[in-house]
Amino acid sequence: MDLMSMLKPADVEEKQEKPKKEAKPKAAKTDKKEAKVKEKKYKFPFGMFFNHSEQDVTHVFQDDKEYTADEISKEMLRHGFYDFSGSVSYDYIQDDNMLVVSFQKHAKG
Repeated sequence: MDLMSMLKPADVEEKQEKPKKEAKPKAAKTDKKEAKVKEKKYKFPFGMFFNHSEQDVTHVFQDDKEYTADEISKEMLRHGFYDFSGSVSYDYIQDDNMLVVSFQKHAKG
């Protein structure tokens, strides 16, 4: 007796009909957009502290304009501060109106 004669047509049909999974709603894209909208903005004039000292950035930014962290990084890059090309994080000290910049350096090895 061969294998094909042992299988019944009903068995083959049951295996072929698998229930389809329901599609999940795609809410992740809207969450990302909302996160960008809620991104913290910093109003110039503010001081910037990096490279172990306070840096003069009055020639980079416009007074009374708000900047996001990405916009600050892009403007600093445009003005020749190449440390801002990597991963940058900003901490704001409200009492001193100072942005403290932290650069993430790539590990070697």
